Amino acid sequence: MTGSRSLAVTLLSVGLGVAACAASAQPVRLEPRVMLTATQQARLQSIASEGPDALRRYLWRTRMIYGWTWQDLVAGQ
Repeated sequence: MTGSRSLAVTLLSVGLGVAACAASAQPVRLEPRVMLTATQQARLQSIASEGPDALRRYLWRTRMIYGWTWQDLVAGQ
């Protein structure tokens, strides 16, 4: 039982560390240079509000669908 308890404590502390990093991320201000629907704009803004890493991950996952790049969506970068 002790081994599983220490594993649970370790996993919990790692999860809390990840949540703390995500909570401290600064939101990204979008200024799209491509045409977006209102739905796409809202979805991108909600992801950008989670921080730059979340937006980069989303752009990477959807690169073959939309073809958006960081330069297409974020001003001054």
